[in-house]
Amino acid sequence: MRILLVTHQFSDPFSGVGTYARSLAYGLHNNGVNVHILCPSSQCVDDGPFEFTGTRELTGWNSHARWIHASRIFAQSMRRIGPCDVIHFLDARECLFRPRTTVPFVGTVHDYYFARPLLYWKRRSFFPDWLKRFAYSCVVRVLEPLALRRCHHLIMNSGATADEISSAYAISRNMMSTVYIGLDREVEQLSTTRSRKRPAILFVGGNPYRKGLPRLLKAMSDVNREIPAELWIVGSTLTPYLKRMVVSLGIESMVSVHPHVDRHDLSDLYAGATCLAIPGLTEAFGLVFLEAFAHGCPVIGPRHGGSSEIIHDGINGFLVDSDNDIDLTQKLFRILREPGLTEKFSAQGRKALESFTAECMVQKTMAIYTRAISGNL
Repeated sequence: MRILLVTHQFSDPFSGVGTYARSLAYGLHNNGVNVHILCPSSQCVDDGPFEFTGTRELTGWNSHARWIHASRIFAQSMRRIGPCDVIHFLDARECLFRPRTTVPFVGTVHDYYFARPLLYWKRRSFFPDWLKRFAYSCVVRVLEPLALRRCHHLIMNSGATADEISSAYAISRNMMSTVYIGLDREVEQLSTTRSRKRPAILFVGGNPYRKGLPRLLKAMSDVNREIPAELWIVGSTLTPYLKRMVVSLGIESMVSVHPHVDRHDLSDLYAGATCLAIPGLTEAFGLVFLEAFAHGCPVIGPRHGGSSEIIHDGINGFLVDSDNDIDLTQKLFRILREPGLTEKFSAQGRKALESFTAECMVQKTMAIYTRAISGNL
């Protein structure tokens, strides 16, 4: 079996798509699959077990619109690649301009955040830049379903993603399979020894507004009136709006920002934090919750979306509603005040990892490839 994986990030992952790309590629290789990878030249690996075809760089495009530009570049470069059994776009939207061929196309869908433009009007209190997001969402609402329908089969990262995409774009669930992104064994086997020295809440994510950072800042202001606790922000920079919030709330001394960290530093932050809190509007899946579980770090996530397929409220973490700030503050207090609760969540989170392994993800994906090759999708 020869599989072409198409991805805009691989050697230097900067989001969950890149983590997924590496985990899937190495998992397929370990199962005897011949893997060829099409990606920008800077993302190729010199000493890896794969054959690479490098494309020109995706410069001058922001993170949200990158997929439109990438789709054109990948379509042009695909003509240089020899025969393969399946072409798998690891971001299904990048299939938009794919060439005509008899080879079956599979695409992975990682989110549904721009499928409903009116969401940004209704939830504009969540997004200071809601008008910009609304305009971009209108573009996505036209182009994304065209791209997804160019795939013969769609791999969804959660049941919530499948439900939202099917409903928003009227795409049949028969052409979808839910395959959870699995955690690499390297991460699964990390020590859960706690190195925590003082109370600290961890926030990880590159989209601070959707992931609920403004809500968390307000909650931390309330928490710090009774319990001095730090807030560690990873993967995001503070926009002028957020900087003003931090100053107005009087928590400058308690907030530290880490825009770029390597996996070892991130591991230390997970292990040192009292809790990972992502109290956003919604989460399509939430690989960060699995990473937190692997480090014995309790979690708080949004009730809506795929995070509820990972977090079982009150058992291995807490779920919070996007419009209930009091609930968020109370649950932060509980985790900070109840050591027994932390121990319970740590143990149950570790147990939950058994349902989200990279091996399971690879085996389910290979089964989809087999069906695609035999024409049974």
